[in-house]
Amino acid sequence: MTSEHYLAGLTAYRELFWPDFIERDGCVFLAFDEARYQEWLRTLEGDRARVEAMMNHRHIVDSLPQAVEEPSRDLVLAFGRLLREAWDAKLQRDFPDRKFVVSFPEDHSDDLIDYEVTFWQEHEAT
Repeated sequence: MTSEHYLAGLTAYRELFWPDFIERDGCVFLAFDEARYQEWLRTLEGDRARVEAMMNHRHIVDSLPQAVEEPSRDLVLAFGRLLREAWDAKLQRDFPDRKFVVSFPEDHSDDLIDYEVTFWQEHEAT
């Protein structure tokens, strides 16, 4: 592996584990697309917490290094827990006056692709 490949990998994992969050309309996102946001707002009847949860979810298996062809459940759980902890810490640091839920359910499926981590805010009722 060249140093450029190594640096690219480190940068990708820095962005995954310690993201630069994007604020929009009182919501916080990992990435933002206006059309997708408006579609989810309509579909979820303006429930911004659910919109955040949908737009911020990441499947653990899709986030693993490409070299991991057949991950074990233990690896998926360890990776998901680490990602949940990192996002929780970063959200608390970046938004100390807001309340977030960072979710990583661990016992909901036998299919590893179903394991995902996401976050949303506990929004005030409007």
